[in-house]
Amino acid sequence: MFLCYGRHSNLELLQHYGFVLADNPHDTAHLPAHLLPPAVRQQLAGEYGGPSVGSGATGDAANVWEEHALLDEAYLHANGAPSWGLLRALRLACAAPAERKAGACHALEGRPLSPASERAAFAALQAACKAALAALQSSLEEDEQELARLRRAAAAQGGAQQQQDQQQCSEQGQHAQGEQPSRRELEQALWAAEKLCVALEWRLCHKRILCRGDQLCHAVLEALPQASNALPAAAAQGDISLRLAALQRRPRW
Repeated sequence: MFLCYGRHSNLELLQHYGFVLADNPHDTAHLPAHLLPPAVRQQLAGEYGGPSVGSGATGDAANVWEEHALLDEAYLHANGAPSWGLLRALRLACAAPAERKAGACHALEGRPLSPASERAAFAALQAACKAALAALQSSLEEDEQELARLRRAAAAQGGAQQQQDQQQCSEQGQHAQGEQPSRRELEQALWAAEKLCVALEWRLCHKRILCRGDQLCHAVLEALPQASNALPAAAAQGDISLRLAALQRRPRW
C-alpha cells in the first residue's frame, strides 16, 4: 500500500504534514524581494497584470502586485535553476531598451536576448543567491554539524526512555523513579529534539538549493563569452538554452 502526498515543496510538507524530504525534486527556494534588482521586480509585477515600469503606479497597489509576483515566480527549483518567470524577468530587466524592443519575443520563448544581457541576468541572480546565503545566521556546514548533534541527542533521549521502561518492568515498582527523569519529561525532550531536527533539515535543503543556484550561475557565466559585444557560438548558446530548459522542465506541482 502506497501513500502519496502529492507534489509539494518541503515548506508545504513541513506546514501540512510535519516532515521534509532530503531529496525532494519538487522543492523550491524563494528569493527575498529586496535581493532582486528593482527592474526585475517590476518586470515580474507587470507579467501578472500589475503596474509595470513607467506606469506611475505607487503605494499599496504596486506593492501588492509585486508581492504576489515574487511569491509566484521568484524562486529556484530543487536543482538550482530559476523559475521560468524569474529567468524571463531577469533577461528583460537586464536588456537594453533597444534589445527589449527588438527581441522581447526571445525572452518569451526562453532564449537569451544578447550575450551582454545574459551575463547581466545571471550575475544578478548569482548575487541574489549569495546575498540570501550570507543573510542567514548560520552556514551550511554549521547547520550540518548542529543537525548531527541534535540527532545524537535524540538517540540518547530515546535510549534513556527505553532503559527506564526496562528498569521499571524489571523492578515491578516505581521506588527508584524519583531519582530519574519521568517518562513524560523524556518524551517531551525527545519530541523537542525531533522538531528541531525537522526544522534544521528544511533549512539545510533551502540552503542547498541556493548553493546549487549559485553554482549554476557560475557555470553559465563561465560558458558565456567575456566580451560584451561578441556573439557566442551557436553551439554554445544553444547548449545553455537547452540545459536551462531541461532543468526547468520539471513542473513545480
